[in-house]
Amino acid sequence: MSSIFSEVNTFVQGYKDRKIERVEGLEYNQYETIRTIEFYTDSKYLFGQTDELGRDKPFYNIVNYRLNTAEKATQFNLSRVTLLPDVTDGEESDPIRVRLLDKELHDWFKKTNYQASVHIQNHVRPKYGGLMVKKIEKDDDLKVETVDWRNLITDPVDPLRGKIVEIHYLTPDQLKEKSAVWKNTGEAMELCREKQKTAIGGVYKPTTKQIKVYEVYARFEEDDYQLTRSFMAGIDEGKNILLRKDKVDALPYKFLPWGKLSGRGLGRGVVEDGFEAQVWTNDTILKQRDILEHSAKVLYLTDDDTVENNSLIGMDTGDIIHVAEGKRFQQVNVVPSSFPQLSSLIGQWDSQYERVSATFDAVTGANTPARTPFRTIALQSQAGNSQYVQRANEFSNFQREIIYDWVLPHLVKKINKKHLLELDEDLQRITNEAFQNYKANQMVVEKLLNKERVTSSDYNLTKAQAASEIEGEDIYLDIPKGYFKDLRVSVDVVTDDSEVDRAAILEGLNNILISVAQNPQILTDPTLSKVYDKVIELAGINISSNELRDSARGQGANSAGLPQPAANASPEELLATAGQPASAGPGV
Repeated sequence: MSSIFSEVNTFVQGYKDRKIERVEGLEYNQYETIRTIEFYTDSKYLFGQTDELGRDKPFYNIVNYRLNTAEKATQFNLSRVTLLPDVTDGEESDPIRVRLLDKELHDWFKKTNYQASVHIQNHVRPKYGGLMVKKIEKDDDLKVETVDWRNLITDPVDPLRGKIVEIHYLTPDQLKEKSAVWKNTGEAMELCREKQKTAIGGVYKPTTKQIKVYEVYARFEEDDYQLTRSFMAGIDEGKNILLRKDKVDALPYKFLPWGKLSGRGLGRGVVEDGFEAQVWTNDTILKQRDILEHSAKVLYLTDDDTVENNSLIGMDTGDIIHVAEGKRFQQVNVVPSSFPQLSSLIGQWDSQYERVSATFDAVTGANTPARTPFRTIALQSQAGNSQYVQRANEFSNFQREIIYDWVLPHLVKKINKKHLLELDEDLQRITNEAFQNYKANQMVVEKLLNKERVTSSDYNLTKAQAASEIEGEDIYLDIPKGYFKDLRVSVDVVTDDSEVDRAAILEGLNNILISVAQNPQILTDPTLSKVYDKVIELAGINISSNELRDSARGQGANSAGLPQPAANASPEELLATAGQPASAGPGV
């Protein structure tokens, strides 16, 4: 057992200095990367907030708003998630059971406030370059938690390979609560200290005593390399207290990088993309501060010995200075000529970071310079959004995997027990129809067995009577035990790219309007109209010259025969004007 403690302690203590060489001469340290990210997002310098003269150093943060942009551009809404019947060997799953399971899934989203957890995941991934989530299943409850990278020690090459150590900070009363399932809690409580670490390397004095507990997932030789989960305490103090140890079948973690890089586990996130730009932007800001401190001083130059007073205390506004003949008295210019270039350096680094992180003005929503061509803005928007669309799709697939592997098995196991399910309005409509059909079919069977004649009026009357029995009542469906057993479903995530499509459609329609207005013969000339139809088809616009001619005959609003939009028309009005069917007018 002592070898296990020694192995874990070596892994933990060596984490801060553990470097990997991705290629020859290129080293990477996961701890230092995470530490730098925390400093920069908090607008702090790595080596102190004051300079050698004791002055505060200004920090010009250029990473946080780009992090916010990445977070907003890849937002994920759980309302997009829906369950669909799965088809296997040509046989489709029961759509009613799938619909009811979908209701159970969204009830779980609301009950656990999983949308808030998704927002946290959406922030952590671009910040650190990777997202680690953990499944915590206890009794009938399931939680999907985002693991704090500050308290996580993993293999820097592959976070899910080898040992995974998660550090928790527990108070004596929390240890006491664990005494029913943990052993040696009394011994661990004696190690509680007032001075404890909040994260790897960070120390503070909390309001109550705490102890550091290590949750370790590893394959040890003495366990014949079977995956185990252990809770340990005191290993960094040589106490080696084992609180609990169990064999487990699989890791309760899932990992998703932001920008995957070969040779390292964590991807390169948005903040790390700006490391170099942040360093040299701050360097320029510090130089500007020093120059401004010097240039703010008013200095004078004279070679007249009779003028010796300090101008700040010995002179008032309006005083006249007398100097001897041939002598001079002038103000000294202490502003260097290179000062304006420092501002341009900041702009250069900002542009470099903008390209690396794809946070162009067209993506962030900032005002673009006057007379910027529309096509330039569209290309920047497309280039920036395409990167975030890819990241958003990766995140959607990750959520699909979590639902498949963790949430649905938990729900099926939980709801396979007999229980009541409150139905929403849509499900009530479905079950109402099913109840009415059941009653009507039952009536038909009974009459046929009694050799009685059945008419369509009888059938409709029975359905109406069944509808009146349940009218105005809230419906709770009695789900029998094992109802969802062996149900096959597929998880579908509906994505909405309407904003991207709208920009392309708007540009295409705008080009159509301009070209037709400038050359109306495009619509009437047989040869030109065929060429123009081909151009429109390749542009992906769902309109033809024939439709435009039909509109022209109906509207007669201008020389091209197109409805004329208002001068200040909005994009929505422009789309509607270009695509709406023409109404009949005079001369039709």
